[in-house]
Amino acid sequence: MNNVADELIIQGETVKLGKVDGSLVIEDGAVEAQDPDNTIRVTGEVKCIGECSFYGNLETRLLLGHKVSARVTGDLYAEEVELKRSNLEVYGNLGATSVKVGNSLYVGGETDVEQINVGGSFKGDGTIRSTRTTVGGSLRAETDVDIDYISCGGSARIKGTTRSTSLKVGGTFRGEQKVTAEDVDVGGSFKADAEVEISHLDVGGTIKLNGGKISRSSGVGGSFKSYEYLKFGDLAAGGTIKLAGGEGGDIQVGGSLKSEGNLKFNNINVGGTTKIEGEAQGNSITIGGKLSIDGNLSLSSQLRVGGKAAITGTLRAESVRVGGKLEANKILVEKYLETNSLWTLEGAKASRIEISRRGSAKGQLIGEKIIIKERSRVEDIFGDEIHLRSGVRAGKIVGRKIKIEYGCRVDEVIYTEEFRSDSNVRLKTSPQKTEKLPETPF
Repeated sequence: MNNVADELIIQGETVKLGKVDGSLVIEDGAVEAQDPDNTIRVTGEVKCIGECSFYGNLETRLLLGHKVSARVTGDLYAEEVELKRSNLEVYGNLGATSVKVGNSLYVGGETDVEQINVGGSFKGDGTIRSTRTTVGGSLRAETDVDIDYISCGGSARIKGTTRSTSLKVGGTFRGEQKVTAEDVDVGGSFKADAEVEISHLDVGGTIKLNGGKISRSSGVGGSFKSYEYLKFGDLAAGGTIKLAGGEGGDIQVGGSLKSEGNLKFNNINVGGTTKIEGEAQGNSITIGGKLSIDGNLSLSSQLRVGGKAAITGTLRAESVRVGGKLEANKILVEKYLETNSLWTLEGAKASRIEISRRGSAKGQLIGEKIIIKERSRVEDIFGDEIHLRSGVRAGKIVGRKIKIEYGCRVDEVIYTEEFRSDSNVRLKTSPQKTEKLPETPF
């Protein structure tokens, strides 16, 4: 041990110290606290060379080193820590204004540092509190994290609660308890084992969470899954979305959407298939493939389905266009209903109904204007203006104006104002003109 001016130098030995007035240099050595409070106090700076150990607590203005391995068995309190290309282990609490460690940082107790910058990995066994934390590699927290701004180049795993304004992770993120954040940006996968309270969530790979609230928007390149009820702003996924019920804004999916529970929404746009196991309520739905709803569907605007749509309950909408088959217990549409094949138990009602060529309709049709195109098969029709094109087979037709084209076969016709039919139309009974039409079924 050497004293040079206001600098104490320790080389290759273990020395007991209490307070050092000035600076301390340790080269491949150790310092052991000798005071009753188990604290080493250095009024100046501490410089580490090689491997340095501090047995007890360390208080200093500045801890410096380059390519070193430093260990503190107790607490470390400093204004600034700067260890370039180095490793730091603190088995107690860490408190500082700024901590910069080039390789790895381990803290066994609580971490309370305004600015943390770690080039490699950072592991904290106690609560981590910070204004800004930047980690080039992985971040591991065994309990709660309260960091305003988190930037992690690799993966992050937090076993306690997560509170943050901005959370950016290049790889994967996992929060085992509640995650509360304003903006979350994850390059790989995001998983929250408890509920979340997030404003904006953007993930390149997959999202798995346990319900909660995403107030503004969420976007994911792959799949999105919530195991519990979720409140959301807008959801977008390139692959699939699976919910346990929820309510929110727009949902846009490139692949498939499934909700295992009631779903309230603004607009749904899905390239593939959609299945909702419960009641569905929103503004509009546009589906490229198949739609299945185990319950009622209520839309203030339109329903568009490229393939088949099956609703076990009642369908209510402003307008409906289904390219394939439409099934429902009952259908109530304000404007127009267009499909190829229609199947209902209680019937369908709309201002305008159109069954496409070679289509079919099982269940009664009620509307102001009804057009059944060529070679379709329908049952009873109640309308103001009814037009059956060539080759249609129908049950009872009741309307104000009725036009039946060539080759149609109809069981019964009742009209009040006008009836026109082409040649080769077959009617089981003669058409009946009446002063007043019978009441529609609903």
